[in-house]
Amino acid sequence: MTQSVQGTDLRSTPLTPIGEPATPPFPRSHDSAILGQFAELQAKMTAMVREHHDTLVFEAMEKGEGAVVGLLQNPMINTSISGNILFFTACDRGWTQVVTECLKRREFNLEKSRLIGIALLSQKEDMVLALLPHIDEMNAKESEILVGNAAQSGWTRVITELLKRKDVDHEALITRLLMRGLDQGEDAVLEVLETYPKVNAGVRGNILLTCACQRGWTRVVTQLVDREDVDLTVREYAPLFLAASNGHADIVELISLKMDPSVRDNQALTHAGNAAVARVLLADRRVNPNRGAGAPPIVMASAHGRRDVVEALLADPRVHPAILMGAALVWAHSRDHLGIEQLLLSDTRVNPNCRETYDQWFYDPIRQTMLDGMPDGIATVIVLSHDILPEN
Repeated sequence: MTQSVQGTDLRSTPLTPIGEPATPPFPRSHDSAILGQFAELQAKMTAMVREHHDTLVFEAMEKGEGAVVGLLQNPMINTSISGNILFFTACDRGWTQVVTECLKRREFNLEKSRLIGIALLSQKEDMVLALLPHIDEMNAKESEILVGNAAQSGWTRVITELLKRKDVDHEALITRLLMRGLDQGEDAVLEVLETYPKVNAGVRGNILLTCACQRGWTRVVTQLVDREDVDLTVREYAPLFLAASNGHADIVELISLKMDPSVRDNQALTHAGNAAVARVLLADRRVNPNRGAGAPPIVMASAHGRRDVVEALLADPRVHPAILMGAALVWAHSRDHLGIEQLLLSDTRVNPNCRETYDQWFYDPIRQTMLDGMPDGIATVIVLSHDILPEN
């Protein structure tokens, strides 16, 4: 029995061999026609883009970075229109993706100096990172400005790139990082010292050491005291004096291991900021507790109302509380430091009537006339070396 579909004998229908292409839905002659139509359409689109090119770019700029990035996917878009306005606008608005795309284009052409100028004025790290690879060389001034901006802003990625360049002063860059660390705190300074161990820590008159001693940054001072590029005697032993006067006993102890703490006539003890500092210095036998810069330590502590320091001094048997005709009691009384006055009067070596004796000696007209005619330094030495000053 013969099967048929709508009167067609299936046995008479030839089968298409497997693997051979099926008959196309339209004649082959149609391919060239479609390709021609496509080429014509593409030509019209190109003409339209060229005709309305600037309008498309400006409209995208008004919409934002995303619109511009999408438009730039079309290679027919010229990024250098109207004097590179697209590039400059992107720089001004911080459109890093647009800037990066513009820099890739062949038609983009901008003087190196303009790129450097944009990088120097930019306040965004990503923007500077995008521009740096296209800046071949910078002069010393340009490098200095960029280094300053990067260090001040803390642009770690830019700093990493700058340290790879030969036209950048690496030491100046790391020095800027140290100065910035002083503003940020101890941890920031430690990070720079650990990241760049070869940095010159003694820059700018050892300002890093002096600031660390003044602020009580013990961890920083611990790293600095053993370095060859750091001078502990800078500015007439300022690190020791600043640590002592600000009450940083642990730093005073650190520095005392490296140098004599009695320098400058026991300046550190004379201006000890608290009892802890006084005890550290009194424990060092190189320190004479009865001699000081300007006046003995007990007198200076009494005059400035440092009761805890007076207590620490009185606890040392070497200290003479009645030194300089009882000047300590005189100053405590005259400045109404009643607590210190009572402490001094509790010591049997202090004469309660020493104020009158002190006035008679120090304000004697003949002696005062002699002292007035001498330089201050010599007059002070004469007063402090008078026979009222006991032996050490």
